[in-house]
Amino acid sequence: STQSTWDFGTGMLTLFQVLTGDSWGNLMYDAVVDLPISGGIFFVTWVILSNWIGVSLFTAVLLDQFAGFCEDQDAVQSQVLLRSRRLFTTFLQWFARVDHSDPKVLLT
Repeated sequence: STQSTWDFGTGMLTLFQVLTGDSWGNLMYDAVVDLPISGGIFFVTWVILSNWIGVSLFTAVLLDQFAGFCEDQDAVQSQVLLRSRRLFTTFLQWFARVDHSDPKVLLT
């Protein structure tokens, strides 16, 4: 049944109900019965736009999380590279101290 006393809060609640898909078929039926052309255009437009915005928000959050993950991986990778360079430098220093004629002897 249609309501003749709509206020802002009821309108927002109705839009949210249509957005979530919670038994909005009755609302659409009432709107199309009362306003055949504009009611149908409104519901089709609202559903398409609200779903497009929802998918866009989901995609933005997902891409933001991937970007943060890549930044974290870059920081970890640079730390691993720095440790590897230090280890390799230490290895080269120790290797230079080895007597190559007798690998068991360490030069002092």
